[in-house]
This record gives sequence, C-alpha cells and structure tokens, in this order.
Amino acid sequence: MGRVLGPIVFLALVAVTFVIRDIEHDQARRLIEGEALGRAMCRRIEAVARPIVAGGRALPGFGALVEHFPELVPMPGERGAAPTYATDAVYIYGLSTRVLRGEDGQARHDYILRAWPLDFGVTGDLEFLIQDGVFWEGRNRLGRSGTEIAFPPPFPATEVNDPRPPWWRVDRPAEEDSDT
Repeated sequence: MGRVLGPIVFLALVAVTFVIRDIEHDQARRLIEGEALGRAMCRRIEAVARPIVAGGRALPGFGALVEHFPELVPMPGERGAAPTYATDAVYIYGLSTRVLRGEDGQARHDYILRAWPLDFGVTGDLEFLIQDGVFWEGRNRLGRSGTEIAFPPPFPATEVNDPRPPWWRVDRPAEEDSDT
C-alpha cells in the first residue's frame, strides 16, 4: 500500500500546484486587464476634458459628461460640488475643477482627474492621476479601494512633487502629442 500511496500523494501535490498557479495567473490577468481599462477610460475622459478647458470653459462634473461615457455611472453626491465621482465596473473616477492664475494674472480653467480601483487587488492595484496636464500612474500605497479605503483622495495630489513620489509620469502616445 505504501508503494502506491507515495506516487498518488506526489501526483496530488503536482495537481494542487498547477491549480494554484492557474488561479494566480487568472488573478494577475484580471488585475492587468482592469488597470488597462482604467487607464484607457482616463485617456478618454482626458480627450473630452482637454478641449473644453483649452477653450476657456470650466469642465462640468461627471453628471454633465455622462453622454460621452455611457458606461460610467455618476455617484450620488451634491450636484455641482467638486469633486464629482463616477464609476464603472472596474475603477472609480474623481473629477475636480479648479481655476488657476497665470503669470499675467488671467484666470484659466483646469481639472484634476483621479482614478483608483473599485476593489483593490481584484479590479486593479494602480491609481491614475491627470493633474496640470500630466498623466501619472501611482503605486496606490494606501490600497485605496472603492469608497471604503482612503476615500476621498486629495485634490490636487500634493505627493507628485515629493522627492521620491509614489507616482511616475506616463508619456502620451505620439498621436496624442500631435493634437496639442
């Protein structure tokens, strides 16, 4: 019996190892796909927002932008209050408008977009930030997740100016650079 039991236990351990590896592979794939969807949605929001503020107008909250993004559901909150929030099945997006003064004293409209996973470790691990016209990705050190953990995030994100920030700058694709 001992001679038969050894190979059976060995094969069972090999099978369990492959099952665990497959589960981990699926989890990693879901994280990467979720982050890609979040990143792409930020790019889409930026593509709508950039011409609005470049034209000298204030950017409306998500309630007014929902026609451009039918997959986003504005989250309840005060109407017109900044920031406004919207979600899809993967990330939560926060949009804040602000007025900046140039060196000439003229006011110009700007916006900040932050995005973080709806369910940290399941739908994504990274945070995304568009601030002062720069696209950033971040490590999400706090494990910001939905509206449960570290919500709401700060607008603007002051840590992008730290000596060793948790954010890294993401270059725009070449075709986006030609638009500006």
